[in-house]
Formats: sequence, C-alpha cells, structure tokens
Amino acid sequence: MKTHEPDREVIFESPIFSELVTGLPAFVSHLNAEDGQLQDGHQSELVLQREIGKRLRTWLPSTTLVRQNVMLASDASHRYIPDIIIDRIGGGCWAIFELKTLLQADQLSANAIRQDLRKLCKYAAVYPDAFCLFLLIVSESKLNNLRRQTSWATLPISLAGDAFAAPSDHAQKIDDSWMTQPWLFNTTLSPFVFIWRVLHIDHIAAPCPVAYRFHARMDT
Repeated sequence: MKTHEPDREVIFESPIFSELVTGLPAFVSHLNAEDGQLQDGHQSELVLQREIGKRLRTWLPSTTLVRQNVMLASDASHRYIPDIIIDRIGGGCWAIFELKTLLQADQLSANAIRQDLRKLCKYAAVYPDAFCLFLLIVSESKLNNLRRQTSWATLPISLAGDAFAAPSDHAQKIDDSWMTQPWLFNTTLSPFVFIWRVLHIDHIAAPCPVAYRFHARMDT
C-alpha cells in the first residue's frame, strides 16, 4: 500500500488469487468438520462456490464486484454462465472462474472438464483482458487414483507440480486457438487446489499481474 501526497490517494493491491489458493483447503475442511466428515469429504460445488464468493467480497472494495451464476456470453445455441465473476471497478470483467470439485465420493468426468474449458475460451474471446480461470479442488486420494489418471490423460490440464513451477513451458492446447497454462496450486493440505489460466495462443507469454489493484481516497 502506497500513499501519494498531498491528496492522500492510496493504491491498494489485493492478492486475490494467492489468498484463495492458500485458504481454500481450510475453507473446505471447516465445512466438513461442521458436517462431521473427513477434511476432504464431499461438498457440493454450489456450496463451495458460495463460500468462495463470500470471501472474495471481503477482499474487494465493494461486495457488488462479485457475481455468481450470471450469463456472460451466448451464441445461437447456448447461454454461457460462469460460476464466479469478479468485475473491474468502473465496468468490465477482471476475472471469470469455472469451478470443479473431485472430493471423497465425487465423480468428475473428463467431458465435464472439457466443457468448462470451452466455456472459458468463449469468455476469453469476449473479455480478452479478463483472467479466465479453471479452478479444481481435489482430494489427494482422487488425485493419485489410477483410474482417474487414465480417464483424464488427454485433458490439457497437467497436475504435475513441476508444471506449475514453469507454467509457460507446460501450456497445453485446447484447440488451435486456445491453451491452458498452469498457474497456482496448493498441495500442502488436503484437499488440494489447482488453478489454470485459459489464454489465446498468441497471449501465452504475456506478463501476468496478479493483484486486484485500485486507487482509493477518503473524502472529508
């Protein structure tokens, strides 16, 4: 946080994504503790989406900047509704999330993930300046399950830790125009959390500022 004199305008930089990835395992564990379940027990995507939305609203300068389950794009045959939208102050989208969970007792098909990635391509085409993100919350046992590994083998989302250490080197094609890029992950506690960006192939090497940055000034 920096102060500019004499108008006392302050620049805030809120690390939204890193806070989310760091905190999500504890969020899920807390919900499961309340339900008497294991820390990586089943929670519905809708419940977790709402919990994420609550926390995002506390990190941003206005609660109105977070929207959930609102149509963002459409074509002749489909309406595209992301799980979570973070708006820019003054208009436009800053980040667009699709969320998937694979916790204890969950099933998650490769096709369901492909559908979310295609939706994110659609959002990125309409809002090229937005972060378009696929967020996965997964239990350790599911992550290491051989059947899961086989069924997801052709998906363009690498779950290897070294992929997130060198994201640009591990970008994978969704199609001829769009790619995924490993971005953030947390495997310190279960459930694990992974985030991939969806980017146009021409933007894969673009710099990635990660903080929600805004100016604020107190009027007297």
